[in-house]
Amino acid sequence: MVMDATSAGLDEAQSWIEKLIQMGFWEWIWPEKGLSPGWCGGLYQYLGYQPGSERTTAAAYLLQWLRTTARTMPFQEAEAVVENQRSAGHQIKSFLEQSGIEPPLIPTEHLFYEDIYRDTPLTIPADVLKQTLDDLHTCWQMKSAHVLPTYRGSLVSFAQSMLEPGARMNFLDFCKRYLESPWRDGADLKEGVSMHRFDGKVGAVVQFCQENGRYKAVLNGLYPGGGKLFARWMGQLPPADAELVKSWMEEDPQHLAPFPFPGWSNVHFQPILSNGRIQTPDARIPDTNAAWKIPLKELEVRLLPDGRPVLWDPDRMVEIGINDLGLEAPDQLPPVRRILWNLGVPYVSLDAMLPEGFGWEIHDSIRHRKRSVYQSLILAREAWLLDEVQWRSLSPKGQTDAEQVRNWVIALDRWKVPGYFFGMFLHTREKPQLYDQKSPLSMLLLLRNIRKGKGDFLLTEMLPLPDQCPAERVQEYVLEWDSRRYALE
Repeated sequence: MVMDATSAGLDEAQSWIEKLIQMGFWEWIWPEKGLSPGWCGGLYQYLGYQPGSERTTAAAYLLQWLRTTARTMPFQEAEAVVENQRSAGHQIKSFLEQSGIEPPLIPTEHLFYEDIYRDTPLTIPADVLKQTLDDLHTCWQMKSAHVLPTYRGSLVSFAQSMLEPGARMNFLDFCKRYLESPWRDGADLKEGVSMHRFDGKVGAVVQFCQENGRYKAVLNGLYPGGGKLFARWMGQLPPADAELVKSWMEEDPQHLAPFPFPGWSNVHFQPILSNGRIQTPDARIPDTNAAWKIPLKELEVRLLPDGRPVLWDPDRMVEIGINDLGLEAPDQLPPVRRILWNLGVPYVSLDAMLPEGFGWEIHDSIRHRKRSVYQSLILAREAWLLDEVQWRSLSPKGQTDAEQVRNWVIALDRWKVPGYFFGMFLHTREKPQLYDQKSPLSMLLLLRNIRKGKGDFLLTEMLPLPDQCPAERVQEYVLEWDSRRYALE
């Protein structure tokens, strides 16, 4: 089709297509998108209508093997399930390698899943929850403006350089000009860009602990509220609770639309929480019952009088927001989708609540960050950051494991790192590993992980500690409030 529409050669046309895909303007349409529980069987049947080939046969065998494995796993012992997960990973890896494709790094336990839930008693007193919400609201209101991350700040600065207050331009034209400008990499940013604080529904994920007989709420993250995180489990809530969550979500739906490019693995977990739709060619989210629709090509960017660029519907003359469920990783999205997400989702971040000047200080030759506390809230855990030269000096070649463990224990004691701590290399996306200074096996695990690492190594205090938890197991709580209407007592 592309070759028929252009006089360019094959290589040039292929390069153009690849560029469009990388920018997020174009996508392949697959026979099965993985949106239904029966996608594996559907793809297996689809292959049955294709011309026979060695690759088609191998793919059909793999799909049938995965279907059979998934059906038998609910009836197996845990050891057999783990073995089947491992075998499935090997089967997929082998198939992709034979097809000349580098296998993605997918944990084997993520290949199969089953929705499960259980009722858990509320172990935190109601007055503690209310005090936590009071402190969250007060802390959020303390700053009238928030410094934006570099990427979001570059979008704001570019929009302000292109548009007068109140002016508008086509969204896709905005994307094209931004991606061709120096602003794309934040090169023209002279200093941090600030915008007025977001006022609306804000959500927080917290863990409670008890220190010196008092409850503390360890803040793990903030996100734009509106019931979005609750919505993942709406189908499992008791009817009365589900209605409460639904009414909370439906207070502000009139100018909201779901993110139109959710990852295929996330579409299943994205309930429709808003009335509108931003229409895209692949239509990942159905729009049959939408109260309003706007094609992506007709969407505009408008600069508000306060200097904030927003998505704009030119027909209804209203601002459009993206109803985010916290399922996407915006930094990993293709460029156009990343711009859409950042213009549509308000800036709500734990970083915005940290005090001015909070950050790293040099202490005993290493970088150290104190714990940040506001009233009953712990905004940031205490942390230590070692560069590669520093942590390698604790594990020199030629020393025994026992000698290296001793080096680490002495250094950790000098830096006042607690007995339980998490460690991770900043350049990786792996989850932090928990270490126990009193456990020889745990410290040997630290040595093993250190030897295969590189770059800066981050140490963070474990909080809550096992003896600080008000319940048998560490639990996360989701709290939401509306900063426009919240009343302190």
